[in-house]
Amino acid sequence: MKNEEITLRNLIAKSGGFLEEPKYLEKIIITRNGSEVAAYDPEEVLSGKIDEFLEVGDVVYVKEFENLEVHVLGAVKKPGVFQVSPKEKIDLREIIAKAGGLSKDIEEIDSITISRKGEIIRLDPGEIFLNGKLFAILPGDIVQVKEYIPKKAYILG
Repeated sequence: MKNEEITLRNLIAKSGGFLEEPKYLEKIIITRNGSEVAAYDPEEVLSGKIDEFLEVGDVVYVKEFENLEVHVLGAVKKPGVFQVSPKEKIDLREIIAKAGGLSKDIEEIDSITISRKGEIIRLDPGEIFLNGKLFAILPGDIVQVKEYIPKKAYILG
């Protein structure tokens, strides 16, 4: 049997490619004789910017990012869990749009809170949607769009 030289890109192609989009992959690691010899950005490998000849016995590991989920809850049309890559720059309005947009008029939204690594960030919906304030969303965030509930008092008699 003939020994053929194979590059990292060729190996990926022969294996059928990635199961995930490259933006959801953290890096490609090559180990040789038990030691890591290289780590590459998957998008740079696929674009052809980076390629490397592999040696017999090399192990190629494709590492995915750990947590890509952003939860969007509350007064949106399609609450749910959305995948966001750390490589993406996604704004609060974009993630709410992925959730179908607001289910109420802006005047009926009390606040938007972001839970991030144990911290609660409270945002004014008017600042975000009317004044165009940008707020970056990160993997692991929980976005809660809270509807305004008027406080009512009744006088009877």
